[in-house]
Amino acid sequence: MPDISAENGRGQSERLVALVVRRAATGLKIAAGVLGVAALVQGWLAYSIDMNEIYNPGFDNPEMPFKVKLQTFLQSSLSSLIWVALVVAAAYGLQVAAALLARRGEPVSDEVVDDPADLFTASPSAVLSAPTTIPTPAPRWMRQAPPEVPVSDDIWKP
Repeated sequence: MPDISAENGRGQSERLVALVVRRAATGLKIAAGVLGVAALVQGWLAYSIDMNEIYNPGFDNPEMPFKVKLQTFLQSSLSSLIWVALVVAAAYGLQVAAALLARRGEPVSDEVVDDPADLFTASPSAVLSAPTTIPTPAPRWMRQAPPEVPVSDDIWKP
């Protein structure tokens, strides 16, 4: 990323905002990781602690079946993991927004990319200004109807 203090104007502010948004996305990813670990620890604690032993001391409590323990783990951890997935999605959304802001803030390059192999090494602004070989479609009001071709149905007749 170029030096932010080298230029003035809109490009500089957009790159600065992109930098802040990228750091916020990284912070959200770290927070999602911490929350994910906490959700799994919460599920493990719900799986491993038998509440009957805590509230009924001295009574002979049978061991909980594995199926019930697994259901307890899933019930206590899955809802939290869904929220963690939403936080991760928000982090990646911020990362995409930062990439778009950084692309908008780049100065327009004078270099022209003619060879498709150079697209990997050229700057993004040069790639965006590269001539395309695919013609852009004309608006609907400028399009002409295709010529009508007479069709004979004689091949289908007996």
